[in-house]
Amino acid sequence: MVSFAQTAVSGVVSDKKGVPLAYANVIVYRSADTTYIDGAVTDDAGRFKVSVPPTPCLLRVSCLGYNDCWSSALSDNMHIQLDSAAYMMDEAVVSARRPTFSMTGEGIVTNVAGTLLGTMGTAETVLSRIPSVVEKDGAWEVFGKGTPVIYLNGHVLQDMNELKNIKASDVKNVEVVTAPGAKYSASVRAVIKIKTIRPQGEGLSLDTYTNYRYNRFGNFAQSVVGNYRHGKLDAFATYEYSTSRGYSDQRFEQTVAADTLWWINTDNYYSGRTAWHYLQGGLYYDFTSDQSVGVKYSTTISGNEYMKGWLRSDALADGDPYDHTSTGMRQHNSDRPSQYLNVYYAGKIGATSVEFDNDYYFEHSIYDTYNKEVSETHDSREVDTRNSSRSSMAAWKLDMETPILDGALSYGAEYINTHRKDAYSSNMKNVVDDASSKIEESSLCPYLEYGWSGKIGNLKGGLRYEFVKFKYYENNVYMPGQSKDYHNFFPSLSYGKSLGNLSLQVGYSAKTTRPNYTQLSNNISYANRFLRQSGNPLLRHQTDHTVSLSAVWKFVQMALEYKDARNAIIYWTEQLPEDESVTMVRYKNQKSIKSMTAFISVAPTVGWWSPQYSAGMVKQWLNLSTGNEVVRLNKPVFVVTCNNSFKLPWGMTGELDYSFSSKGNQQNYYAGHTSNVLTVGLRKPFLHDNLAVEVFGNDLLHQNWDNAVLYSHGNTLSQVKRTASRSLSVTLRYTFNGTNVKYKGSGAGQNEINRF
Repeated sequence: MVSFAQTAVSGVVSDKKGVPLAYANVIVYRSADTTYIDGAVTDDAGRFKVSVPPTPCLLRVSCLGYNDCWSSALSDNMHIQLDSAAYMMDEAVVSARRPTFSMTGEGIVTNVAGTLLGTMGTAETVLSRIPSVVEKDGAWEVFGKGTPVIYLNGHVLQDMNELKNIKASDVKNVEVVTAPGAKYSASVRAVIKIKTIRPQGEGLSLDTYTNYRYNRFGNFAQSVVGNYRHGKLDAFATYEYSTSRGYSDQRFEQTVAADTLWWINTDNYYSGRTAWHYLQGGLYYDFTSDQSVGVKYSTTISGNEYMKGWLRSDALADGDPYDHTSTGMRQHNSDRPSQYLNVYYAGKIGATSVEFDNDYYFEHSIYDTYNKEVSETHDSREVDTRNSSRSSMAAWKLDMETPILDGALSYGAEYINTHRKDAYSSNMKNVVDDASSKIEESSLCPYLEYGWSGKIGNLKGGLRYEFVKFKYYENNVYMPGQSKDYHNFFPSLSYGKSLGNLSLQVGYSAKTTRPNYTQLSNNISYANRFLRQSGNPLLRHQTDHTVSLSAVWKFVQMALEYKDARNAIIYWTEQLPEDESVTMVRYKNQKSIKSMTAFISVAPTVGWWSPQYSAGMVKQWLNLSTGNEVVRLNKPVFVVTCNNSFKLPWGMTGELDYSFSSKGNQQNYYAGHTSNVLTVGLRKPFLHDNLAVEVFGNDLLHQNWDNAVLYSHGNTLSQVKRTASRSLSVTLRYTFNGTNVKYKGSGAGQNEINRF
């Protein structure tokens, strides 16, 4: 029990070079019997504050990778410096100037500053080498969790290309949160927090990024980021341009056990081009170190985007030839510019931190598709369609935090109002009907969360309530059967404890997945006379109940998780009742899918070599009824990554990375191809690191392709798909008076924007 006669002792912990050490343990013991008195963990600036009684005491400061420091001379405003520790491993010196991993009350932190990782290109490169984080098809995923919300210095990233504009040397640390608490939306399953260390400098700064990538086609990306800082005012602007081309070569084999046994084989090839311009501008003003306001606006403008290709299908009915079709197709996208606006206030009222965000978003997408289908035995067709969708959102979010006792109480609310209109039209009404739908959705989500830290460990518990009102209209007619109100509570609880170099955390959380607006649409996309795709307005929200255990020991981190996904959203295929030769691809809810995820990663530093090796497994339990049989989809998927970073002569760094993914089941499909991906890269800085050149060879084995079998009602659909994944890229980056934007708006309704 803390005595009223105690006094506060504060200070800073750093290494011998004066670099602050975050997450160092500071513990006060009574000198007479080494009884525990009080303890704290240093913040990002290395600061700490502990209570000391009037009796003689000892202060012990420890941090992974450093020798412990003991002091009996206790005073306020202490400055404690720790010596680096070194360990011998088979005659190779492992020098850990900073701990590789450390655990916080929310997640696991990978320290970047002062490591070889901090010399390797951009923040995008850093993120690709964080344990459990992978890049897949241009998007980021957390192993076993899916797409995360990524924060940069407290604000949500909407444009992932912004990671290319940040030097790796400016990244301080990256925290991965795999069990987000109540203050995050219930649909957020993982959070990545990136913090930078570049001090704020005055004047104008400029950062340019140029990339050329060849993958059978030429691809080009260019960005220019400018920042002007004077006193308390900061203004920034970004321009990005990207044009890329690719292809997809697919083969489908489909077996349908209906009144007639159908076998349909389809070869599909298409190539396409995407192009866009991105503009962002904003400013913010710091009244004091604790008071800030700002505004940010961005727009994305599509260029000339198109896709063209062909499909060739052979169909057998009860073993007899039924038809052969050849379809030429073209698709042209003419999206209108999207609009996004954020206005925020961040400050303090007494001891309470306050952050208020207002967000507005609008987009309008138009897809024109032309299909010219030639049939050998039936009528030929020319099917032209247009799919138009308009989406808008207004949202606000209030986050507050107040210190209470030895912890902090977080509380607030988020309100989101969205509108979505879809219109689908066809020139052949007897083949594909016109359709239109409208969705109006509003949600109010208050939350309460308390985190406490003491002698027995760290405890955090929270509760989030989400009320969602969903209205669905079909052809301007209100549909009460598809309209729903949701009233859901989402609890979360975690407990963490450090035992020497070992840190453990166990937790429980309830999360949800809301169908995106494409999944809810009633529009029907026409591929050919045998295959069409649509959404499902009757889809319900998925709810995940998860229990997790994570651990950190020196340069090793481990995680184990059990999840029960109720009303899981899965792909599903069915035959049209009026024509069983036509397959409709849509979505449905599966009552429950239970799964187990295990993960381990090691990241030592051995001289000039920094390896980071990880292994993971996802095992599900699912017996699926297809109408004709029960299919056991229980085979686990194993994933291995071997990332190797090398410090080379003349200031160069090199990378040799390999990843492996096994065959196995996920949801209602079977991945039947073993993936082996090899990537090699080299970087060279010039002009005191203001200019950098890097060359990368990606997927050199060209083994990053898919072979999947989808099981549905009386229907087995297998797909082999190859894309332009093998590529060679060259990047040139120049920085003038480099700095980082410290915009503090965290944004509201970010997951709603992702649903569009």
